[in-house]
Amino acid sequence: MKALALAAAFTAPLGSQLIDLNVAPDGAAWVRDEYSRTVRVAPDGRVRATELPDPAVASTIGADGQAWFSDGDGGLQRVDANGRVTAPREAGVARPESGFDLVAGPDGGLWSIASGETPKLLRFTPDGGYHETPLALPGCDDAFAVPQLARAADGAVWADDSSCNRLVRVDATGAVATIQLPQELAVTAIAPDATGGVWFSALDPVGGHVTAAGEVTLLPAAPSLGRLTPWAVAVAPDGRPWFATQHCTLLTVNAAGAIERRAAPIPARELAFAPDGRLWLSSLTRVAHADAPTNRCDDKRPTIKVKSSVSLRRGVRITVNEPGRLDVHAYPAGGKVTIDRTFTLRRRGSVQLRFPKRWKLERGDAVWLMLQARDRDGNAAIRDIKLRVKL
Repeated sequence: MKALALAAAFTAPLGSQLIDLNVAPDGAAWVRDEYSRTVRVAPDGRVRATELPDPAVASTIGADGQAWFSDGDGGLQRVDANGRVTAPREAGVARPESGFDLVAGPDGGLWSIASGETPKLLRFTPDGGYHETPLALPGCDDAFAVPQLARAADGAVWADDSSCNRLVRVDATGAVATIQLPQELAVTAIAPDATGGVWFSALDPVGGHVTAAGEVTLLPAAPSLGRLTPWAVAVAPDGRPWFATQHCTLLTVNAAGAIERRAAPIPARELAFAPDGRLWLSSLTRVAHADAPTNRCDDKRPTIKVKSSVSLRRGVRITVNEPGRLDVHAYPAGGKVTIDRTFTLRRRGSVQLRFPKRWKLERGDAVWLMLQARDRDGNAAIRDIKLRVKL
């Protein structure tokens, strides 16, 4: 079992980031990067990467068991297990309003929700057709700014409308029910249960459950969790919710309703159960089964060091203590011209950032740096630094 667990993992190339974990009926895990590549990891660990013709903004597993991707411009792409790409709907053709999540609908098609003053349900057919239906909802200025969708066991589609502190349930006929949540609750993800309801993860408390009838139950507060942040949720075959925390710890709920911790092999941001009950995890850089060895999990942030003064001629040296990716945004105080750089660090060390002559810097001038370093495991460190120029 340990050999299989070790094999069933994927690590993204240095500098790349993974998002949108989906698990297909065949037990394979699908993820995509922030550009235009999707990766399928089979249950036995075999990996297939496929380039998408158009960058995707959302993905799901369709009723046909294949991975589907939307591009935010009305286009749909489909990828099968062998990496074959088809485009049932071209981008920009009879463009519907953009939706920023995608889910398999109860009608065999794909559903999405478009934000706006009048939110709309978008229903795509497998051959590329689509239909828009305005959603009759109580008014909210920022409805579905960043919606998350989940298809329930009874065929309804749930949507997290966090900006309006509510969950929305849309059944197969398009009928809408709104479940208002406590004002202070910040939902981070939703996942269907086996009876038509959903579990949700949240920043405080850990999360909760909503039945198909709209009854809300919150999990007890867990102040002992410290920096563990429930970022995603998945429901096990036994009905228990599991939460990813962006650290080397998973959370679950025992039979008594108390929160329990489990060690994780990667600092998971997303998680999903396969039909056989095995749990897939994904971080910003890795995909693994939850039963993989946990002794090498790293959830420590990298460190960034910068001198407080900079040379007009040589610029500034930025040092990061481990390999990864460094994003730099720099601008002079009071200036409108900025520079943005991304560095791939294949080993721990330093990079030299020089400032453009058009900034016309003089001794004593201030320069602001906004830095983000991300290591091989996706852990991020952020620093905002004010520097003074010396000749």
